Amino acid sequence: MALSTYELEKLADEIYKNRIIRGSMHCGICGYNLRTLPHIHICPECGNHYNARPLKMEGIFVLNDTYFPLGEVVAGLLCALFAVALIASGFNPVDPVRLALGIACAAIMIAFAVTAYIRLGRFFKARAIARRIRHEEEEWEDV
Repeated sequence: MALSTYELEKLADEIYKNRIIRGSMHCGICGYNLRTLPHIHICPECGNHYNARPLKMEGIFVLNDTYFPLGEVVAGLLCALFAVALIASGFNPVDPVRLALGIACAAIMIAFAVTAYIRLGRFFKARAIARRIRHEEEEWEDV
């Protein structure tokens, strides 16, 4: 009898449900240190549901997941420049192909801008959580 992926996930969750987190692991929302709490639980500070089971790691802060979205920002700016150039050159004389390409570039620029905005929010939130973690670790060292 073979188990499905869903059944294996449920079995692994049951195994880790009452196990305690031994090392430092932080909430992905507020940065609270989850040490001594169960692997699958709710953050006592913000109410975030987390699963710290190895290979799952949902709701857990991982600094490597966030980066400054330089690629999206640069791509958005380049698309904006192309859009402005194509639309401006499409008006004198009127060239529907250039206007259409300019509008397409503008739409792509908007997509890059939205993605960059979302990733910038994640980036600054991750920096704030990392700052809180460093501050708490310095306090622990002083004790």
